[in-house]
Amino acid sequence: MFSFLSRFGLRAADLEDAVHDTFVTALGRAASYDTNRPARPWLIGIAFRVAVARMRNAREQVAEIPDQADPSQNPEAALEARQAQRLVQRALLELPEEQGEVFALYDLQGVSAAEIAASMGAPVATTYSRLRLARVAFAAAVKRIRSEEPA
Repeated sequence: MFSFLSRFGLRAADLEDAVHDTFVTALGRAASYDTNRPARPWLIGIAFRVAVARMRNAREQVAEIPDQADPSQNPEAALEARQAQRLVQRALLELPEEQGEVFALYDLQGVSAAEIAASMGAPVATTYSRLRLARVAFAAAVKRIRSEEPA
């Protein structure tokens, strides 16, 4: 869960809390979990929703200054990586929940469409449809966000 949640660019201080929240939520929903479905996509889906909620809250807060600079990293490359991460975060927040979840599971985490479909209780064709729509919406959001940025 930690590596999955770290891909969303959550602040370092929030990562452990997000992992904790994921498992607390999963524990609270354990009674409704269908044991015939794979657990991994189910947990990642919960983690995705936790990450989205935290990203929405973080947008309202002032950007965090890193505790310590990494002397081995090129400052320009680090800045570009942070900007790309913020762009991905903003675009993900614009996706409908089901599309965003499928997009995150399939494209970011490498979960198969069959596993995603089983965990969401949807046909595989629906999963692929959601993935296609998510990719189109994600690309459009990235394009729009980039066009809004100052040159």
